Formats: sequence, structure tokens, C-alpha cells
Amino acid sequence: MAAIAWPICALVFAIFFVLRFQKHIGYFIDRTKSISKKGVEADPTGIVVQNLNDIAKASPAEELLHAFDNQLLLEQEGLITRHLETSKIQNSADRERVLVRYLAASQLVLRFESVYQSIWGSQLRALQQLNESTPHGVPLAGLEPWYELGKAFEPAWYASYTFEQWYGFMESIPLVVNQAGTVHISVMGREFLKYLVDCGYAPLKRG
Repeated sequence: MAAIAWPICALVFAIFFVLRFQKHIGYFIDRTKSISKKGVEADPTGIVVQNLNDIAKASPAEELLHAFDNQLLLEQEGLITRHLETSKIQNSADRERVLVRYLAASQLVLRFESVYQSIWGSQLRALQQLNESTPHGVPLAGLEPWYELGKAFEPAWYASYTFEQWYGFMESIPLVVNQAGTVHISVMGREFLKYLVDCGYAPLKRG
């Protein structure tokens, strides 16, 4: 996992950027006329004439590919295709399984990155305690000292942030599960902590 963490992170951010700004990217690519040292020259009208018959005949796959069509993506597709060929994965069903697995892993990396940017240090410490308390778990009230510790260090952050909200963030992801008042780390929570170790992220954060 450590050997592929950075390539996967880079791939995920590229996928996230394209999906997040799909319409804008497609619009910009359609308007681009040339690229030089002076910068990018674009058609100010932004009007793209297309054959309506071709649009009507295009399959959903072709429409999706067209939305993301640019030289850099084509080059990256070539790299992936050559990698699959080098791996001697010729069967289309096997290729689909491998690509779906890579996509699933990429989505999890994106999710973990988003969580890491949002989670506070006190919540990470609570999560580590829960991981060490497997399989017994910790009473919900037993996590409150971590909340109070975070509040002591960052009172401004916690001024309008209650313990219920603090805990609810972890449960909503879900990094934790509550079983009749006893909190346990979830599978997502354990894999999230492993990911932080694999990426070499600092174990301590503010908050």
C-alpha cells in the first residue's frame, strides 16, 4: 500500500478535479484555439457547432468519453492500457474487475483525504483509543475527555461545537459505530488509520 499510496493519491485528485469541474473543463476545451508562450487563446463566443445526427447516434459511453476528451487524458489512458497489457490481463471481464477494484480504491483514497482534512486532532486521538480498545469498545462518555482536551487547546474552535457534534462527525462517516451506548471503531475507521500510517501523515493535528 505504501508503494502505491502517492500514485493513487495523484490519480484520485485528478479524477476528483475532472468530476468536480466536468462542465467547466469541457466548455474550456471546446473554446481553446491554441496554446503558446503568451498563454491560451480561446474562442470568445464559446459556440461549438456539432452535428445533431452524431449526437443522437452517440452511445452513452461515447458521450461520457467525449466529455473528458483531451490529449493528457488520452496519454494517461495509453499508460493504463499498456500497464494492463504488461500484466497480461487480456480477458475483458478480468480487465473490468481490475479497473473496478482500482476505481474503488481510488474513491476510498479520496474519501480518506477528505476526512483527514476535516478531522480534528482530538477526534483522531479518540479514534486511536477505540482502535486500541477493540473488541470491547469504549462507553460514549469515555470519549468526552478527548473532546475537553481539544477544547482546552483550541477554545475558539469549540466555542459553538458541542460534544454531540464532535462525536456525530465521526459516526456520520462512519469511523465509529455505537452499540447500545458502547462505541467501537468501524472497518472504515481502522482502514482510515492504516491509510494515515501508509501515507506517513503526522499522527497529531490541531483541534
